[in-house]
Amino acid sequence: MSYQIPKTQFAAVIPGPKQSVVLERNVPVTQPSELKPGQCLVKMICTGVCHTDLHVSRQDWPVKATTPMIGGHEGVGEVVAIAENSEPSPVKLSQRVGIKWLTYCCRDCELCRKGLEQNCDNVKNSGFSVNGTFAQYVVRPKVHSMLSPFAHANAGVVGTLRHADSG
Repeated sequence: MSYQIPKTQFAAVIPGPKQSVVLERNVPVTQPSELKPGQCLVKMICTGVCHTDLHVSRQDWPVKATTPMIGGHEGVGEVVAIAENSEPSPVKLSQRVGIKWLTYCCRDCELCRKGLEQNCDNVKNSGFSVNGTFAQYVVRPKVHSMLSPFAHANAGVVGTLRHADSG
């Protein structure tokens, strides 16, 4: 199966600390040739919006998010590319996967080995320290992309995002 991957996409970007979300056109899409071993490119089908996304935008947590940042830390999409030279995994081209908060952990430190990956010194979180799910395409490590049993969903977030920071 071959997918046509666009060069640019729409994304909801948090441009800086305490700034409202901005819908941007022409945000670059990582191309399959740019993926690193172990990564996959996911075409988003739907994404969730939760209060955490407002904390990221408002920068009102003790730990500050990276900005500019594409927000969002939960969603479902279809794998449209897998990096060459990737280790075998259950995640295959054209499969539906879930995107979660945890994007990366070392999987080797004591905390990771105890199942406390979210406390890893090297943790990266979607929509907080790496670009998240408020985009048409997302790059994720295959190891942290969960196979999804969900039926096809056509939910959109543009209307929600436009009003998310209105109060």
